[in-house]
Amino acid sequence: AFTGNIIVDAGGSFKMVAGHNASFAQVGHGGYMDQGGGTNLNVRNGYATLSGDITIDVGGSFEAYGGITDNFAYAMVGHGGVARTAYGVDALNEQDQGHHGNIVLNAGGDVTFRAKPEDGSALGDVTGNSNFAQLGHGGYRSAGDHYGAITVDTPGSVTFEAGDAGWEAYR
Repeated sequence: AFTGNIIVDAGGSFKMVAGHNASFAQVGHGGYMDQGGGTNLNVRNGYATLSGDITIDVGGSFEAYGGITDNFAYAMVGHGGVARTAYGVDALNEQDQGHHGNIVLNAGGDVTFRAKPEDGSALGDVTGNSNFAQLGHGGYRSAGDHYGAITVDTPGSVTFEAGDAGWEAYR
């Protein structure tokens, strides 16, 4: 298991922007294809539980944007990512088979998760798939029984926006 609490404290605004082809922005353990490339169940190839509380305090707005083109360009607050599986961990003698921990997001302004590029690219500009924005544990092909309380506190608005074709939004 990989564990540890994560705290982000920003006096102003906080922005997470994914880029092109497997470039991602993530606050949490794991990440894109964090598997190590092997087939044995061990901590090198992603078959392990990720855990710990995540707390983000920002004085202004919080924004997270998915990628522009190609595949697996995502913005995520949570443990997991792409193909960060938590099932099959019996071989590691782990009790939990899911990424877990509480997530608290406090913002002084609006909270926005968009599974679209920040620059507002048109759908025709997106050539890949599996670009997403997510608040919570798991992710694309990150199987397991993920859990934890999610709290968002803001005086502003909260927006989750999915896109077409290669864009997805999870929460």
